[in-house]
Amino acid sequence: MINKSPFKFLDSYLKADFNIFFGREKETEQLYDALSGVKHLLVYGPSGAGKTSLIECGLRNQFSDADWLAITIRRGDNITASVFARIREQLRNPFEVDEQSLMPSDPHFEFSHAVERLFSEQFKPVYLLFDQFEELLIQGDESEQQAFFQHLQQLIYFKIPCRILLIIREEFIGHLSAFESFCPSIFQNRFRVEKMSRRSVQEVIWQILEAEPYQAHFKAHLPEKLAQAILLKLPDSQKEIELAHVQVFLDELWDRAVIEITDGIPILHTGLIRESDNLERILDLFLKKQLRELTPAHGDKKPLELLALLISERYTKLQLSVEEIEITLNKNGIATADLSHLLSDLLERRILRTLKIGEQTKFEISHDVLARVVGGNLTEEIKLRERAQEVYRVYEAREGYLSREDISYIRPFAQYFPIPEPLSLRIEASEENLTKQIQETLNKARRYYANDLANKSQIALHKGDRTVAFRIAELAYRYVDNKNVNVLNALLDAVYHNDNPSKLPIPWASNLEGHRHWVNHLAVSPNGQYVATACSDKTARIYDLNTLKNVFTLINFEKDAMAAAFSPDGKYFVTGAGNKAVIWNLVSNEWYRTLQGGNDDISMGGLAFSPDGQLLAAACRDNTAKIWEIETGELVVNLDGHSKPVNKAVFTPDGKQLITCSGDSTAKIWNLQSQKVHFTIEGHSKGIIGLAVSKDGRKLATGSSDNSVKIWNIETGTLMWSLEGHKGSVLSVAFSPDGKQLATASYDKTAKIWEIDESLKNPARIVAEIIGHTDSVRCVAFSTDGRKLITGSIDKTAKVWDLQSGAEALILDGHTDGVYETEFSQDGEMLTTASYDDQIITWSLKTGQTLNIKGGINYYFDKSKSISPNGRYLAEGFHDHDVFIIDLETKNIALQLKGHHDKVFGVAFSPDGRYLASGSKDGVSKIWDLSSGKAIQTLEGHSNTITCVAFSPDGKLIVTGSYDHTARVWDTSTGKTILVLEGHSMSVDSAAFSPDGRLLVTGSGDGTAKLWELETGRAFCTIPGHDDDIISTVFSADMTQLATGSEDGIVKVWGLTPQSWFKLKGHGKQLAGIGLSSLSEYGLEDLLDIRPENEHLFLQTETIWQIAAFAELYKQKVAQTGTPQKDHYDRARRLYQFCIQSGEGDKYFKDKLAELDHLGMEHGW
Repeated sequence: MINKSPFKFLDSYLKADFNIFFGREKETEQLYDALSGVKHLLVYGPSGAGKTSLIECGLRNQFSDADWLAITIRRGDNITASVFARIREQLRNPFEVDEQSLMPSDPHFEFSHAVERLFSEQFKPVYLLFDQFEELLIQGDESEQQAFFQHLQQLIYFKIPCRILLIIREEFIGHLSAFESFCPSIFQNRFRVEKMSRRSVQEVIWQILEAEPYQAHFKAHLPEKLAQAILLKLPDSQKEIELAHVQVFLDELWDRAVIEITDGIPILHTGLIRESDNLERILDLFLKKQLRELTPAHGDKKPLELLALLISERYTKLQLSVEEIEITLNKNGIATADLSHLLSDLLERRILRTLKIGEQTKFEISHDVLARVVGGNLTEEIKLRERAQEVYRVYEAREGYLSREDISYIRPFAQYFPIPEPLSLRIEASEENLTKQIQETLNKARRYYANDLANKSQIALHKGDRTVAFRIAELAYRYVDNKNVNVLNALLDAVYHNDNPSKLPIPWASNLEGHRHWVNHLAVSPNGQYVATACSDKTARIYDLNTLKNVFTLINFEKDAMAAAFSPDGKYFVTGAGNKAVIWNLVSNEWYRTLQGGNDDISMGGLAFSPDGQLLAAACRDNTAKIWEIETGELVVNLDGHSKPVNKAVFTPDGKQLITCSGDSTAKIWNLQSQKVHFTIEGHSKGIIGLAVSKDGRKLATGSSDNSVKIWNIETGTLMWSLEGHKGSVLSVAFSPDGKQLATASYDKTAKIWEIDESLKNPARIVAEIIGHTDSVRCVAFSTDGRKLITGSIDKTAKVWDLQSGAEALILDGHTDGVYETEFSQDGEMLTTASYDDQIITWSLKTGQTLNIKGGINYYFDKSKSISPNGRYLAEGFHDHDVFIIDLETKNIALQLKGHHDKVFGVAFSPDGRYLASGSKDGVSKIWDLSSGKAIQTLEGHSNTITCVAFSPDGKLIVTGSYDHTARVWDTSTGKTILVLEGHSMSVDSAAFSPDGRLLVTGSGDGTAKLWELETGRAFCTIPGHDDDIISTVFSADMTQLATGSEDGIVKVWGLTPQSWFKLKGHGKQLAGIGLSSLSEYGLEDLLDIRPENEHLFLQTETIWQIAAFAELYKQKVAQTGTPQKDHYDRARRLYQFCIQSGEGDKYFKDKLAELDHLGMEHGW
């Protein structure tokens, strides 16, 4: 019977194989020499070079057993445990170990201790041979690795004879640098094992074929030629030779020789070598052959699945027990009923081998080279599953939360292998943490952005643009952070700005939308219902001043429309464009007449009807003024006297004179009967552009390029006042209907309102500055009732300013003396007030009307009195320093509280009625327990009289106000001051907590109320508006309203919700939006991106022209140089399409969309 192959196949050469181990004599001697005199040696080389055989056979045979005690160590499950286990096996008196960890029971027991004990027993040098040391670097974790190198460093410096060999594949040697800090000399002693040359391998094959131990197993025919023929099966003659391939090839030749023989021993000859043989692929062919032969018994999947478990991700060998293999195969859905049979077959076929690690037997692939071949044969399914499991192991070993990138990397592997439950739970926890972090980051970003917008709102308000200030804060509230105190403060500042008498009032502005170019001139209809604009987009428009809607448009002028005017009876409307004046009959809604007076154009704003409506005057660029008769269209007057173009022409109220102004720096008053200059007004240093006559015909105003405005007496031509304040040319002037104010428009982007009442001490002062245009203001006009101002600008807008836009508070005026108590009804629809005029009035907060008046009350609800929550008791502070509790049912004194040293000015019951707080002129507040009548807390801290006290809704805090200008918040349980609220300039006379206990309101002798945030003690809003002390303050139950009562007898109810402010602004009309330039100036580019839903919410507002401004902003981003984003293009397109669907400005928005699409085409969108 023929025995199995005698060749070593993939097994390493051991000490007993010395007589068949060829070709490494020189390397063995060199290794022996390298080891002499050193404590440790790093032996490295490529895979398949024969490092293990060189050590286990070559080096071991250099020593006798008496010279050394060599222990070969593999990592196993833990290298430290394996070292202790292998040393313990050699000991006659082993040290104790923990049964679970297999580590020494004594935690301080080191490698050095174990080696010392072994040396003391054996009394010969110990050699620790760490074979396949890369296993520690591939499979070990950081703690295992660091612990080993710390032990190694101790052994190197240990006095007991012990030498260490670390045998490692050279591709892993660089990984050792990470541990130099633990073992600095690790690279100091090295020995590289080279692969054999072709010639050496050929000699080795020849020697093997002729070796005496093999003669009993086969006969080699012409061994030298056979060795040459074998090497010829390596296609690349320059390529290095894997000895494992040669061993397997010899084994294959043996199998073929066995098949040939009928008697005797096998003969190896060159005829056995086939054309298809390939030395480089011999292992791959071998593995495929073995797997095919295993298929009938084990299926085509299971053997490879099992082998796949025994290689790492980098195709190095792993060691697993039967139990570990079985568990993992089951996880992979592979049946394990015949596992032991399969393992036996793989062992028999020399694909696997066993090794002993501690008490366990483990399986591994027989050679590193074969492990690589197994890796190359894995199916894609196995590779992905193995990769998934490897990934899971890596991430399971990590501590803390996983990142978003980690989770994104892990999740796709779930389709190849289920994510283990512990890792799945970590992913879930990590995702929750990431969501929390993202939310915190977004909240932080929104908070910073909201704070930035709130700050910019304040800047805009400081500049004088109240509308933009409010709009910025409104947008921040709607789309960024509606709980941000700074935003609320900015809103409040804008809302209540005009109620502060110390500040110059700033009116709200609304836009007359639709202009595409400069707005050159304005005219208000005689009935005050309409305003007309003349625009450089060659149109004239008429707007309803109540609705601000465009009700009439004249288009297709040949040139820019420069002037507009209504006839005194409102029947006709005239516009000037080029050298023509076009008259439209507004009654019949048809063209009436076109007047042409020469080759030169009509000046900006240069048209005026006579008071009787029969004549039309025009200021012309040919240095003349012309007058036509409306009915006939005949040119009846041509006034020639200026040396430069005439800029404006206006009739005096009696119609007898025409006043003109010119670039020649003069104004002329013409007698229309004689057509002569009555007199010439001189005084400006540059051309006069603006001209206006007061309604009474007594005053003439001129605005000039010298930046000044002058007011003249028409009768005498003398200068009355010179108004200095503009920083650019004054382009337009207009008197208010009562003649007491003058509006001016300037190149400096502002308009101003001047008080010019001769009866005042300072009759020529600025009373309002109109800021909000982003370019020169070209024209200005008052409404007929004087309550509105209309301006037109080069920034393509016309704005309507509400000059009466003061308090949004509901003013309740009915008391004749100070109001010391206010109380809302539970539904917030009524307010009850009590006054020193002995009246209690109940008001409707919807209408502001009185619902009920009770007289003869005699100060019943003075601040020194308080009703208990159950309504039975009255607490009253008296001038004799005591507080009395009166039973209202029996009218008897139930309790007398003694302890103050001066008058008691304020008392308040706690919400549960068990306690009473009192404040006195002695500067002390006390808290009384009403069950005992004892003072349980004395609150000291104020430096002057305490005027008021109040409990928080939960009874845990009280607030006191004082003549020392402060309020204090106290902890009722400890009597300690929690907050000192400073900011009022006079006494704090009233205070109240909000129903939710988060806010506090104080009223002061300085006429203001302040809202405080209790968490921070910060005053986030100051509400001015009273002319005397605010002595009562109260929140409505839903915190949407605040009532303040004053010594002036006035009660004001203030809205505290932004939603109510948004509705109130502009008296129901839409306030002006933020223009394109301001969107960038104030950093509003990110407004629609700060939250995903913002764009949708923005469109829901249906603020068409504000939406259009954002569309234009994103269109500009697309037009910018660089790399525009398609997202910007898509957004601009959506916004424009929404504007088109609204039906407002349809053609304009279609043109804009066409421009955008052209840009999109340039980028291929």
